[in-house]
Amino acid sequence: LSAAAGGYTVPTTLMRQLYDYLEVYSGVRRTNATILTTSSGEVMDLPKALVHGTAAVVGEGTALAEADPTFGKLTLTTYKYGQLLQITRELLEDSAVDIVGYIAKDMGRALARVTNTAYVLGSGTNAPMGVSTAAGTGVGPTTGTNAAVVTFDNLIDLVYSVNEEYRASGAEWFMKDATAG
Repeated sequence: LSAAAGGYTVPTTLMRQLYDYLEVYSGVRRTNATILTTSSGEVMDLPKALVHGTAAVVGEGTALAEADPTFGKLTLTTYKYGQLLQITRELLEDSAVDIVGYIAKDMGRALARVTNTAYVLGSGTNAPMGVSTAAGTGVGPTTGTNAAVVTFDNLIDLVYSVNEEYRASGAEWFMKDATAG
C-alpha cells in the first residue's frame, strides 16, 4: 500500500503490534539472528570472505609465498508475504472487543508461521534460503546408534564441532521444543 493510496492512514501502533507478534511466534526471530531491512525491498549484496589468507614460517632471507584472501558476495533477495483480510467498517465501529488488536495478533501469528517455515526450510528459489538448507552439518550420533535418539554426549560433541569463533560470538541452539525435551 503506497503512502498516497492510503498508507499514511495506517496507524503506527497497529504496525508495531503486528511486528511484535511476528517476533513472538517465529522461532528464528527469537534467536540472535540479524534482521536486515532495506528502504524499498530491493536486493542487498553482502560481501563475504570465500578463502582466508594464510601465514607460514619461513627461514631467514626466504621469500614469502603469496596467500591472499579471496572474496565473493551473497545476494539477498526480498520476498513478499501477506494475508488478505476483509472486514467491515461496521464491525470495527460496533464490536465490543478490541477487533483491531485481535486482527493484528492473528495476522502477526499467520505471517510469523509462514515466514518461520521459510527461514528454516526455504530452498532459496521462491523463498529465502532456510537455515537447515544453508547450514553445514555438525557432528551427529555415531555409527551403530539410533540416529533418531540424540544423547547428551552427542550434544557436547556437536557444540565442539562448531568453530570456536562462532561459539564465542553467540552461536545458539536451534531446535524444536520436542527435540530439546
